[in-house]
Amino acid sequence: MERADESALSIDEPWVPVADEPSHRELFRNGYVRVYMASIEPGARTLPHRHDENTLYVVVSGGASSTIRTPGSDSVAYRFPRSISAIRKLRWLIRRALLGSVYLPTGACLYMANRDHPVVHSVRASRRNRGTMLLMGIELLRPAAVHLPTDVGRPEPDIVLDGAAVYRYSGERQLRAILARPGIRALVVGTAPSVAGRFIWYDDSRRNAPLSDVAAAGAAIIVRGAFQ
Repeated sequence: MERADESALSIDEPWVPVADEPSHRELFRNGYVRVYMASIEPGARTLPHRHDENTLYVVVSGGASSTIRTPGSDSVAYRFPRSISAIRKLRWLIRRALLGSVYLPTGACLYMANRDHPVVHSVRASRRNRGTMLLMGIELLRPAAVHLPTDVGRPEPDIVLDGAAVYRYSGERQLRAILARPGIRALVVGTAPSVAGRFIWYDDSRRNAPLSDVAAAGAAIIVRGAFQ
């Protein structure tokens, strides 16, 4: 799995916890996850802020950005899912090397392992972005309790994290197949243009509930459950 370190640029300003950074608005929290939306206008920069929870990002509205790390902070290493092609990863790395920025396309996912390696940084959106960058952050608040599939007939996760397994889906039929086993706990995030940024918390109480708000395409982030 490709990994890319943050930019070596640095700033020397007071920092705040990510929960207190004004561009990062909390949307949902329970015992498993904390969900927030980072909104960054073209040319704007966030306050320096600290991440200390393992965090999966889903790009709701993409754009180019650069990251500025504070002196003494760990350099975060990103982990990418299998669905991002080797060519796209290579382009990502070349752009970062040449321009000092990266372009995150709508619908992409990436993971920052910050519980053991907290990072303090600021993010600046490119002035050339056509609109606001929207990044949904999902903090994974407890160790995973996910038993992955062992038989060929089951779907493979797009990425296995320290606190979850992420499955991509297209359509409600695929989504219900992923969520079919009893005991599943999952955050389901829509990534198709018609449902981008919508999410639901799924557990046994919603087994017969409609999933139309997120069914077009997206990522099911399973934090507890089993495929047996």
